[in-house]
Amino acid sequence: MKKKENAIVLMGWDPNLTEDTGFADLHLSDSPVITGSVTLSDDNNYGPRIYVGKSLQLSDKHILVTPTYGKADLIAVEYENDSAAESFESQFYSNGMSKLVRDGKYLKCGLW
Repeated sequence: MKKKENAIVLMGWDPNLTEDTGFADLHLSDSPVITGSVTLSDDNNYGPRIYVGKSLQLSDKHILVTPTYGKADLIAVEYENDSAAESFESQFYSNGMSKLVRDGKYLKCGLW
């Protein structure tokens, strides 16, 4: 029997889209159970983000992040600070046309 997966799609739309409006963001802390991927339905300028709290613990699980477009330099994951990003950046990964690249406290979309 195949193991069931759950997935999350973050999207939104606003005709006056700015960095602070128009998208649903995901705030993670403690020990969430995400057995599928998190899709970030981004556009050319902005996109939803995954905010990581200092209490996030995924043990041996890693979360697949799949941006719709994956335009270079769009922020996909935001940690509290640079050291948290450095310590825990392997909690998230991407595949396909884009990859996640750490830049300070952020994991940004990058192209292969």
